[in-house]
Amino acid sequence: MVDKDASEALEQHIQEVKAEQQHLADAGSVYDAQVKDFMQAKSEQADRLVTNLENRIASQSKKLQDVTTAKPNAISALWRGNQWREQYGREQRRMHELEVRLSRVKMLQASTRRLERMAEAKLRREQKELTARRDAQLHEERERLFKEKTLNISQDKTRQRPGRGRSLRREQ
Repeated sequence: MVDKDASEALEQHIQEVKAEQQHLADAGSVYDAQVKDFMQAKSEQADRLVTNLENRIASQSKKLQDVTTAKPNAISALWRGNQWREQYGREQRRMHELEVRLSRVKMLQASTRRLERMAEAKLRREQKELTARRDAQLHEERERLFKEKTLNISQDKTRQRPGRGRSLRREQ
């Protein structure tokens, strides 16, 4: 009797472990798929950003050329010289900022490891809530099974010894 109960308990424990392993495998494949999707989205986002920055740089280059061609001559430089220098300086700084941003984005794009770390960090933040919820569900399920198991064991003990207890005392 004890061997049968022990083997059933062991079998049930093995099934629980297998179910948890299956859940972990499923969660791992879902997580890997999410990382892949997120990496693809980040890559596309970086490509769009590069394209936009290149367009802005082309536009800024045109503005800078326009400012250069509008350089005042010697006579008009007396009253417009300072204004032109300030405008030219602003346009050059803007061009430099755009070029720096573009180089940073290209470096980031070349460093896929950094993109992967960013993707994994974001998914971990999002997954914490989901995995915690799943762990709580598994814990509640284990507690419920344990309570059912202990209740069944106590019921089995009362079934094994019928007729003992108060009813025997009354008959005597």
